[in-house]
Amino acid sequence: MPHPGLTAVCKNFRYNPDAFSSQLLLILGHIHGCVVNLPLVQFPRGTSSFQAVNVNDKSMVMKRTRVISLFDGISTGLVSLNQSGIIPDIYCSSEIDQYCLKVQRFNHGDKIVQLGDVRDLDSSALKQLGQIDLLMGGSPCNDLSLVNHRRKGLFDTTGTGVLFFEFLRVMLYLKNKSEWEQRQFFWFFENTSKMEMKTKETISRYLGCEPVKLCSSVYTPMKRQRYYWTNLPVSEQFLTESMPNEVMELQDLLCGSGRTAALKCLPTMTSNLTNMVKGGHLPVYDGNDGPSHMYLSELEKVFGLPVNYTAGPNTPLAERKKQLAKCWDTHTINHLLASFKSAVSFSTQV
Repeated sequence: MPHPGLTAVCKNFRYNPDAFSSQLLLILGHIHGCVVNLPLVQFPRGTSSFQAVNVNDKSMVMKRTRVISLFDGISTGLVSLNQSGIIPDIYCSSEIDQYCLKVQRFNHGDKIVQLGDVRDLDSSALKQLGQIDLLMGGSPCNDLSLVNHRRKGLFDTTGTGVLFFEFLRVMLYLKNKSEWEQRQFFWFFENTSKMEMKTKETISRYLGCEPVKLCSSVYTPMKRQRYYWTNLPVSEQFLTESMPNEVMELQDLLCGSGRTAALKCLPTMTSNLTNMVKGGHLPVYDGNDGPSHMYLSELEKVFGLPVNYTAGPNTPLAERKKQLAKCWDTHTINHLLASFKSAVSFSTQV
């Protein structure tokens, strides 16, 4: 049975979407242990641009895709879209870290629409953006990760775990809007797989699906296990059939002829590069200087980024490492986007 107060809240949401804030979602879920089924919000009816197409035709590129990326970081989501042949008609980024914003401008200029703080992204701002086809995001994992013994969890409003509810709020708004407009809308939410089982179950209940666990080592020589909750058609069969036949070797990504990979696969990268030392050994042996850390340019290639992508104006090396530790591996995101391409249309040939 729904809590008696939920009926009034949901009716209010129909007429005033802003009243149904992420804080209210959090409180209702925390106190009553329930997932709120929101009624559809009534919006002006729109039209769909999607149509059937042969997704195996490599000469086709997807156009007119409208994307929002929450907690966008250095916009590796946009890099993945471009690598996947998906050219966004509009790419909207919600990010507040100043170094990340510098890197965004350095690499993408005015191709990104800045939305600012996700907590300020209300229904009025979302409505002005028009049709959105894809929402993606991965809220900070520090307060959800088992590695952090001081983690604050999902519901502590003084931590970052609670930002999940901002993704949920935006997703529900866009989902309801697309259903009213009778068109397709896709989303995915990423976070660490090293979280408590109850946290995983809670997120799954709110998002209405179980996550897919993918490890970057399937695509690139680096361990990085992540959960992906999504409404994309990512079946076990799809995952199996779309796996790469060969994984890149770490040696192939090193710079200079004198550098030799000492590891087959890098450990999960964090902002503290000492975790890249495995069994007391550095990942690279440099013929001139002996054991060596990975160069930043090498790490960028491991993540599937162009060399010097993180080298925004006056960006300190420590900050570049921090950005890489928090960003997405584009190889894995490209894998998810393949399912997006299989679900929607290509409209323009290259």
